[in-house]
Amino acid sequence: VEKDTFSCFKEPRFVEQLGESGKSQIIITGIEAHVCVTKTALDAIDAGYEVDVVDDAVTSRTKRNRDLGVRRMERAGAIVESTESALFVCIERSDDETFKQIHRIIK
Repeated sequence: VEKDTFSCFKEPRFVEQLGESGKSQIIITGIEAHVCVTKTALDAIDAGYEVDVVDDAVTSRTKRNRDLGVRRMERAGAIVESTESALFVCIERSDDETFKQIHRIIK
């Protein structure tokens, strides 16, 4: 889905596809943490999604803007976590082949 808006939730096709997925949790990464990532996270929270923001996978042109954006999302109810945590949240068992593949990469 091409994104021309600050928030993904302002793109009708994105909202449609997300709704069709049946998912209730989204994991967000991206650039311009204080604008696009924040607006998407806030809209997702308002839409009733559990939002996980991957702290080490969001950035802005300045560290201050990145940090302000991450803090704002967290205050609004987003869960802030690391890439490693986000990856393992998606896997339920250590005997899963996907777990083994990811573990080899991050080790």
